[in-house]
Amino acid sequence: MNSRGMFLVVAMAVAGVLLSTFSASAAPFRIGHHRSVMGAVTIVAHKMGYYNQTIGKGKYTIKQFAQGKLMRQAILSNSLDVGGAADRAFYSAISKKANAPGIGNANYWCKANKILTSPKSPVKTLHDLKGKRLGVGKATGTYFTLTTFILPEYGLSVKDFTTVNMLNPGRWI
Repeated sequence: MNSRGMFLVVAMAVAGVLLSTFSASAAPFRIGHHRSVMGAVTIVAHKMGYYNQTIGKGKYTIKQFAQGKLMRQAILSNSLDVGGAADRAFYSAISKKANAPGIGNANYWCKANKILTSPKSPVKTLHDLKGKRLGVGKATGTYFTLTTFILPEYGLSVKDFTTVNMLNPGRWI
């Protein structure tokens, strides 16, 4: 290829990158919010003009979602730039190797994630759980985090203790 041909190829590549950058920056920033009380923070920020000040008037859109998992799906399908989902929807996505980076966790709406023992209990560390019974909700973000991330980090598995499911399945009926 001669130098003129090389110049044209490079010029077309640079033009393509610049055009895609400018057209992408012209698109509004897409914000998702939950229709329940969990989405109230987004709406209050919008009504107080926070997004107009930080992003710019008319440079964003806000869309309401009935469920966090629907917001998660919108983010994964590139239909939304930012939104919130409960731990369970987030953990479900990352357990399937989805590219869904979490940048914050506000766990005020859900249960606290703690392992509690009596001061008189012989259980003082995770290794002390071997052979014991652990009460935890099995279909929760807490259980997923414990079994997927924490236990393997300490060389443990669910076979090292007996899980007592603390959830009441009748509450969903």
